[in-house]
Amino acid sequence: MGGRGWRLGLPITVLIAYRTVGTGYTIQIQRKERNRGMRVTLKISGMHCTDCAVSIQKALTTTPGVESATVSYLKKHAVVEVPEGVGIRSLVTAVEQAGYNAEPVSTGL
Repeated sequence: MGGRGWRLGLPITVLIAYRTVGTGYTIQIQRKERNRGMRVTLKISGMHCTDCAVSIQKALTTTPGVESATVSYLKKHAVVEVPEGVGIRSLVTAVEQAGYNAEPVSTGL
């Protein structure tokens, strides 16, 4: 991945087409622009097992604005993708409300 139109492994533009061909097959084309955003890495403390990681991932993915979240019990961190304008504090708060501690360690594309 990483070619034109790709960022963070996700398509920025989705192309789908509608066209009827001789045998009746239909192809749909639709263009959808995806907002550019950022990737935030949070250091997580207080996890004791993989179920803890699942709880944190659920808390993050249900936070408004979060596009995706991956939590690693082994690495003790979470990687969260959000559009620009979503506050990092809201991510930390979501983790804290789930009963764990979080500290931002990096942000970027």
